Amino acid sequence: MVQRKNFPARSELIKAGAAVLASILFFQLRVAFFFFLVPLFLYGLDRDRNKTAAAAAIVWLVMFLQGLNLTRGAGDIGISRSLLLLIDLSYPTLLLAGTVGFFFLEGRTLRRLAILTVAAGCLSIPVVLSAASNETLTGILREQIVAVTQMLREPLSDSASFEASILMTELTPQVMVETTKNLFFRFYLAGYFILLSFGYAFARGIRARFFGGQGIDPSLYRVPENLIWGLLTALPAVALDLVMDIGWIAYPFWNAGAILLLVFGFQGLGIIRYRMSRSPRLRRARFFIVMMFVFLVFMPVVNVIALLSIPLLGVSELWIRYREDL
Repeated sequence: MVQRKNFPARSELIKAGAAVLASILFFQLRVAFFFFLVPLFLYGLDRDRNKTAAAAAIVWLVMFLQGLNLTRGAGDIGISRSLLLLIDLSYPTLLLAGTVGFFFLEGRTLRRLAILTVAAGCLSIPVVLSAASNETLTGILREQIVAVTQMLREPLSDSASFEASILMTELTPQVMVETTKNLFFRFYLAGYFILLSFGYAFARGIRARFFGGQGIDPSLYRVPENLIWGLLTALPAVALDLVMDIGWIAYPFWNAGAILLLVFGFQGLGIIRYRMSRSPRLRRARFFIVMMFVFLVFMPVVNVIALLSIPLLGVSELWIRYREDL
């Protein structure tokens, strides 16, 4: 009788332990880093949010202990150990906090993800300012970028082709440092949004596949119409930054624009799936359509048009009803 009573608690501990271990394993495998939130989301979909928070806290504790071990020699290079630890743990900590916060918030999934992304952006400001104010750290990062640039330039220096001369002109350390900085800040929050969304969507897919839960059907997905105003605000600001460089003010618009394009792109994919499911001809041509799109993605210039066409399809549903029964 005692064993029967303890069985549910033991089973719960096993499931929590499996989620924690899988999350830590994916975090250690840097190539599979974007999977490390999936076990926690999968665990949280069927569990109390406080248990999910406890599991995430254990994962964070393991990361913290590992960070302490990795930053033992930070003082030897002139960087504060606490600063290096803060920088190393800030992003995964925000991701874990976002996973837990997702289950504490209520309402539509997109709304929760948006709130968590904005909160992550606000909390990242002190970390960015602390890192930028440390000249030793910024100097080391700059030296690494310069070293990578020199490595990329070496094969081109032996070539006498016209294309190589153009690349040599553009591929300078100053350009690479500026490009790296811009890419980081322009898509920092968009990357955060993608990782949270991917973790949640992948966990829902696993749950639907193996545990009988409900998956995410893109063909039923619709973006709130008022989000078009956010896109119409972000894209002109991005275009202005490309023309005249408006500095750090453009970074929120870049991130917002990228996120909104992804959101409307998901709606565009939903439209395509909906039309395919209701047209026998399109169903039969599905493989050909997918292969043609993949082919277009690898064609210069055309790939940009092909990728933007899906979000534009999603935006166009504000005026054209592609899905009659929604």
